Amino acid sequence: MALAANTHGRVCTLSSRPPTPFSRSTTTMPGHNVQSSRARFAVRATAERATWLSGLDLPAYLDGTLPGDYGFDPLGLGEQPEDLKWYIQAELVHCRFAMAGVAGILGTDLIHVSGIGNLPVWFEAGAVKFDFANTTAFFFVQLLLMV
Repeated sequence: MALAANTHGRVCTLSSRPPTPFSRSTTTMPGHNVQSSRARFAVRATAERATWLSGLDLPAYLDGTLPGDYGFDPLGLGEQPEDLKWYIQAELVHCRFAMAGVAGILGTDLIHVSGIGNLPVWFEAGAVKFDFANTTAFFFVQLLLMV
């Protein structure tokens, strides 16, 4: 078996070399037919769970079922199941607000670039004074929308 593995290794090595002016175009080497006996056991290779810092013990309440769960909870905020459920929902709300913000940025940039409206680009929008409402009205509208 070692001879067959060695022969296979040599064939792979020779086939990966580019041809030179002094080498033949094809390389043949004697091989051996090797039959393996059926294995009576199975081996399963699994990777360890990804963690935020290798070598640390993971909390029992973070079992890897949540998306993005790398075992990071150094303050133990998710120990209570009710709190953990609330944190999961709060993260969903934050993600949705972030997606709405990106949609707002892309929408105003599209309107600005296409020339449909005279809107400022998103990074200058806070410095522009709008004619149709004052800053205090915008502030209270934003407070109402955040609730």
